[in-house]
Amino acid sequence: MLAALGLAASGAFAAPGALDPAFAPGGAAFADFSAGNDAGNALALQSDGKILVAGVTTSGSWDYAVARFLDNGQLDPGFGTGGITTANVGLFDAAVGVTELADGRIVVGGSGLLSEGGGNRDYAIARFLPDGTPDSSFGSDGMVTVDIAGVGFNDHTYAMLVQPDGAILLAGSGDGPIGEPSGFAIIRVTPAGVLDDSFGTGGITRTEIGTRGSGEVRSLALQADGRIIAAGDATFDNVHVSCLVRYDSNGSVDAGFGDSGLIRTQYPARTGGVLVQPDGKFLLALTTQQNFVVVRLQANGLPDPGFGTGGASGVDFGGIDTCHAMALDAAGKVILAGSSESGSRKSIALARLTDTGAFDSTFSGVGALLTPVGTSGDAEAMDVAVQPDGNIVVAGTYGIGTARDFIVLRYEGDPRPPRDLAAWREFYFGSPDNSGDGADTFDFDRDGIPNLVEFALGLDPTRDSSGRLPAPRLANGQLVLSFADPGARGVTYAAEWSPSLGDDSWNGVADTAGPSGQHHFAAPTAGQPTLLMRLVVEPAPSP
Repeated sequence: MLAALGLAASGAFAAPGALDPAFAPGGAAFADFSAGNDAGNALALQSDGKILVAGVTTSGSWDYAVARFLDNGQLDPGFGTGGITTANVGLFDAAVGVTELADGRIVVGGSGLLSEGGGNRDYAIARFLPDGTPDSSFGSDGMVTVDIAGVGFNDHTYAMLVQPDGAILLAGSGDGPIGEPSGFAIIRVTPAGVLDDSFGTGGITRTEIGTRGSGEVRSLALQADGRIIAAGDATFDNVHVSCLVRYDSNGSVDAGFGDSGLIRTQYPARTGGVLVQPDGKFLLALTTQQNFVVVRLQANGLPDPGFGTGGASGVDFGGIDTCHAMALDAAGKVILAGSSESGSRKSIALARLTDTGAFDSTFSGVGALLTPVGTSGDAEAMDVAVQPDGNIVVAGTYGIGTARDFIVLRYEGDPRPPRDLAAWREFYFGSPDNSGDGADTFDFDRDGIPNLVEFALGLDPTRDSSGRLPAPRLANGQLVLSFADPGARGVTYAAEWSPSLGDDSWNGVADTAGPSGQHHFAAPTAGQPTLLMRLVVEPAPSP
């Protein structure tokens, strides 16, 4: 359907924030599944740089639709048929999440209507081989369906997350008969394709939130200690608000979080996304009063006074704005994506805020931009991710009337610093030498973190990064320090624990590696009224 389209990002500016001319014509790529209405709902970045987008195609009975793009924006001819594939659950299927597994297989989650007559919509997970064909070893011909509320009732999905061990979380809401719980509903399916009996009740956890039937999970995040953050919407006192519920890794509500496991925001809003920062703080993206809003909460659930105004920052694009997704880049900047409707058209809306909640003026000159697509029609971003090189990818839908297709755009981001120590010093301080401003032990930005530790944790040594340090947490009788490996080369990581600050009382802790791509240190707390943990970073020995 879409041949040649003109794109324009409002305002004239250079990168960051410019559409990437190396990605498809003009920075935008499309996937057309049918002559009808195709909608891209979720994206994932593969480890090889390819881009997955999942959603729905309304051709025939409405099916899951998945497209894979090469790094240059072309559809991948090695995936499905010409770069696209579909899967059928039942009627009116819609995929809401997609993830590449460590072995290259692809998981897509959503829901489908398994019987006609207006009832029995169920959760559904499809798994594909790397070439886009169904994985017959998963469920029934590559598909697993789960009925939460029972026959005659509808279960709706809005979020999916794959845990580091390969277990799949799929969340949304579950309707049910009077007397049955409704609201937040999460399932966990093992990599083998069966409900995980160690999670909730038979692999399902349901939490009644707000007025009966009003609660629904819109986004999921995973803490370093394995606890699960579910963000969504519910109605309290006739006001629809965004809220958070935290679950232990076994699916039970964490009663020590907020008010018996629940935190309610003060905003009448719809939830666009939730993230957990490396320091344990929570970011919550919302749409409220037709504007984007991002809220940062401290680990204890209270608003973070160091972010925006009273813990919140808003973005007004001047139209009817809807925030659908959020991402965090390597520098801790917050990226918000969605749409803004002005007059009769929707444009893709993108904003970037600093880690203090201020507009990032280095992005598009003002920190926010609109991208209208073509000379007519609507464009909407439904998901956003940051590539390893710092470029920003958004995925969603573009079209006119009921003739709509997947759209993927790539914007230029900040240049990423090298991950080699000497090159990193030269990038920031103009010299590869371990001396002067770039000395390993020097704290250039006076934030209490030596340069070498900033390098090892992927931080910016020229800006205060004290709020982005990984923080130890209590979990299952242990003091745990866990953080993602930023890919720094030329350093070693170790941790030590002690019951006091005495110089001779520190004991080494093994790095159990934890999930792939993470460092994980744990020290038992039994018999210790006080337990301290510190991270030790040193230059790697010369070969």
